Amino acid sequence: MARVLVINKFYYFSGGAERYVFEWSAELTRRGHQVAPFSMHHEKNQPTEWSKYFVENRDFDIGQPLWRKMKIGAGTIWSPEAARRLEGLLDAFRPDICHLHSFGFQLTSSILPVLRKRRIPVVQTSHEYKLICPNQRLYDLERGKLCVKCAGSGFYHAVLNKCLKDSLGASLLACAEGYLNDIFDIYNRCLDRVISPSRFLADLLKAYGIQPEKVAHIPNFVDPARFDGALPLEEPNAGVFFGRLSREKGLDTLLTAAKISGVPVHLIGAGPLEEHLKRRALAENIPIHFRGFVPLGQLLPMVARCGFSIIPSEWYENGPFAALEAMALARPLIVSAIGGLPEFVEEKVTGLTFPPCNAEALAEKMRYLADHPDETRQMGLAARRAVEEKYSLDRHYQAVTAVYSEVLGRSFEL
Repeated sequence: MARVLVINKFYYFSGGAERYVFEWSAELTRRGHQVAPFSMHHEKNQPTEWSKYFVENRDFDIGQPLWRKMKIGAGTIWSPEAARRLEGLLDAFRPDICHLHSFGFQLTSSILPVLRKRRIPVVQTSHEYKLICPNQRLYDLERGKLCVKCAGSGFYHAVLNKCLKDSLGASLLACAEGYLNDIFDIYNRCLDRVISPSRFLADLLKAYGIQPEKVAHIPNFVDPARFDGALPLEEPNAGVFFGRLSREKGLDTLLTAAKISGVPVHLIGAGPLEEHLKRRALAENIPIHFRGFVPLGQLLPMVARCGFSIIPSEWYENGPFAALEAMALARPLIVSAIGGLPEFVEEKVTGLTFPPCNAEALAEKMRYLADHPDETRQMGLAARRAVEEKYSLDRHYQAVTAVYSEVLGRSFEL
């Protein structure tokens, strides 16, 4: 069977990319393939025999001494350490193929020529917008607005807007990295395929510099067997949001919609906007129930108790697991029609969509599902079937390994 090198800058559960990395690596191992990770040292890391090859931790703490900031800053553009340590791992593991995930800032593009020199095919799953946006989000977090100014080699906009941490220095470094990759066409030269979880991102990649024949659209996955679609529905008239409580998630719009509609909503998660949201809900008597951070083992029953799931994001969501998890629990979605989100929804079949930032429209959709519990339940069952037919782990495995086979020039399974 094959040896697969999996590269991601974090080797602990930090977000959706890491969840994908661990679940995909486990599936490859279960099917008999050998997997080795390459990442960055961190106290939260999962144990692995390959950690001796990991790079030094880069924590970007603004309170560090100037010499430390300068050393880390230079390493965010090009990291000789990452390239050197990867060489050592390649000597020890000798992979057939590399599956690359998030690598910006901590590992940098310095690792790509190393893989190319060794003639190791590289498939990257683009979990965020790093290939076309210095801050990886296509969203100005400080100003709370969408931004695609850097796409198409306009990386100087990152400096003008101070897109990274509202810091001129960090934004200069990100701008420099963007132009370095662009001038030497590193992504097209070193990536054999780029997998996009959404059609939305796939189209952006093709439009802004990645060779179209290298881009493949393969949605994210869940294993339906791990999700009980028959969990008790205790509050059919209530909605649920689960995820990070941050500005780009559209949660102020959700609170306004809950106030207009009177539909109760459970907010599961934590984040920088939490205290603001709590103060506002209390001051305006909005029917919002804050559940805080909930471990995965307790999360699913809490989500399933509600009639429907709401994802009101105001940035370009790519292919969030939260949508697939709710669908696997047989709960329909209400999502903002932005980025990759509407790709999950067949209108009035698996859920409903609304224009982003439009609280009145969201309130109307919430009220509709709350007032039509039988129809809502049927949408939920259709959502579950969609997961089984289009987003299952087995279907994902077949699609990704077909890409592996293409770049290897032979069957990946041999």
